[in-house]
Amino acid sequence: MRVNISYSAELDEVPAELSRIIVDTTRRLSIQAATLAQVEELMTSEEGVTNAAVVAELVDAARQELASVDTRLSESISILGGYYQAKTNPESLAPQPAEAATDALIEQAEELSAQLAESREELEELVSDVENGVGHPAEDTTAKEPASDSL
Repeated sequence: MRVNISYSAELDEVPAELSRIIVDTTRRLSIQAATLAQVEELMTSEEGVTNAAVVAELVDAARQELASVDTRLSESISILGGYYQAKTNPESLAPQPAEAATDALIEQAEELSAQLAESREELEELVSDVENGVGHPAEDTTAKEPASDSL
């Protein structure tokens, strides 16, 4: 199972961290290239058919490692995007003043309170209608005469 971990680093350390990730990725790719070269040798040897299970295991392991490398490269792109954003627009990363965050929360709470009050009024009207015997407009409250069988 893969999990995300995060840690902080100084902005100026990000290029070195990305470089470390790329070096590690290059090493992992080199290992998989060697594994696939081994697969090629096994398949072209006279014993290739008898080694089918080994070949399948090697190819599957290489495939899984390449998927992991792909994920790591994708994460590197995200890190690079965040780094670029921080370098080109550092104000966007500045924390909001506590007052602005509090004001936004108060505004959200007021909107929710208004919606709740409106829902409560609708519910009270519905309960009142039910208590007074008023049905839903879509319901037919007229009594129907029983059908008479005439011969």
